[in-house]
Amino acid sequence: MTAKNAPHLRSFSDYRAFLKAWMAWRRAGDPLFNASSFSTEAGFQSRSFLSQLLSGERELSVKTVERVAQAMGLQGADAEYFGLLVAFARSKRGDLKQELWDRILLAGFEPAVGELSRREFDFYGEWYIAPVRELAAHLDFGDDFAYLGRQLNPAISARQARHAVQTMVELGILLETEDGRYEQRDLNIKAASEVKSLAIRQFQKSTMRLAEEALDRWKKDERDVSCMTIGTSAQGFAEIKQLIQEFQRQVLETVARNPGIEQVFQVNTQIYPLTRRFSQMGKGSLPAQGEEV
Repeated sequence: MTAKNAPHLRSFSDYRAFLKAWMAWRRAGDPLFNASSFSTEAGFQSRSFLSQLLSGERELSVKTVERVAQAMGLQGADAEYFGLLVAFARSKRGDLKQELWDRILLAGFEPAVGELSRREFDFYGEWYIAPVRELAAHLDFGDDFAYLGRQLNPAISARQARHAVQTMVELGILLETEDGRYEQRDLNIKAASEVKSLAIRQFQKSTMRLAEEALDRWKKDERDVSCMTIGTSAQGFAEIKQLIQEFQRQVLETVARNPGIEQVFQVNTQIYPLTRRFSQMGKGSLPAQGEEV
């Protein structure tokens, strides 16, 4: 079968999505070809192997990656790229996932429509891009990116400030006007959830580090940092999450009611476990308790 109209491997960051596209392409040229046929060609005893793989019921191992790649005719760098996608999907560690994503980019990832591009990944992955988005739309800095960078605390370089603005212009979330200023546009990035969640996780880690540094960087009357350690039930946890969502909605409404930006702030909200569930310890439930710091 010729490679005409075959899906382009490096436009995918999800190996299952590529497999589904490859199967659709193969069936278009051979209507009798199906998941069972592929499983047999790849040398699997179970004819339902591919169906279970695509549904997420099974994962590929190092050995089975090679067999699946060979069955699709992937060789050399293509086979290696496919292996990176599989390793990326299997990895649970954030640091390893980031390393694998960097290798995928170096291997020539070329996002298709709906995939997360390098610029989009940068938007989520670099903490300073979001505040630059606010500054650029309200600060007349001309092309003095060094000046723009100095307005952040901690300050960033002129190169980073320029990169931030260029990233957002290419994404269409900043529009350069005829007078050389910038206007904000809505942020609407759709991407493979696995990649997008990695990028957002990087952003969240960065802002949490900034929150730690803010304790020393800003005076007490210029910030508000508070912590609570609580014990509650699963239902209580669910209700607290709803309260946080309602608080975030109210923050946005407050911003909308008070036009005219004088400063850019970062608002973080976190709630996370400090222990395992008591049921996993073989203990009974305890009454809700809380201590405010």
